[in-house]
Amino acid sequence: MISAAAMLSSVLFFVSDYYSIFSPIDLNLRCIERLYGDHGLDVIDILFRNSAIVRPVILAHLKQKQEEWAKCCADFNKVWAEVFAKDH
Repeated sequence: MISAAAMLSSVLFFVSDYYSIFSPIDLNLRCIERLYGDHGLDVIDILFRNSAIVRPVILAHLKQKQEEWAKCCADFNKVWAEVFAKDH
């Protein structure tokens, strides 16, 4: 049986290895910062220190927020379709 520590070490991922000022990761980090508001910088700091543990939590939160935004976008598309139909 494989221990949790062995599994964790086999998928160890360091965010700093993939981070540069010109990378798309910079945009992702800004999204995480905005998602968590006042605690955004703290979450990013924890992400850099314990990425294997924190990534699933952040990913779940990002997916939840994406679903919320998709629903809002669909609702607004209906409203804008009605406005467009009235104007033309």
